[in-house]
Amino acid sequence: MFAALNAWLSRRNTRLSQMNRMMEARGVDPAHVMGHDMMGCRTRAAISACLQCRSAALCRRWLAGSEPGLAPRDFCPNAERFGDVDRPH
Repeated sequence: MFAALNAWLSRRNTRLSQMNRMMEARGVDPAHVMGHDMMGCRTRAAISACLQCRSAALCRRWLAGSEPGLAPRDFCPNAERFGDVDRPH
């Protein structure tokens, strides 16, 4: 049971870190967003979308600069929330 819990917590922490990196890469200050989120609704929706995302590996590659032909809107369920714009990474 503890192994499963540890695996879930590790995955959750990895995804949240990745979400913060994506926000920063898009020019969004995570602290500002969370500080101006009435009752945390948008933040919870973004976290939920990231935790359930099936493009985590693609996201990691994009953040590492290995997917230059893609924009977050091509794979990220939070792209619109993060103010996706057409600019190269």
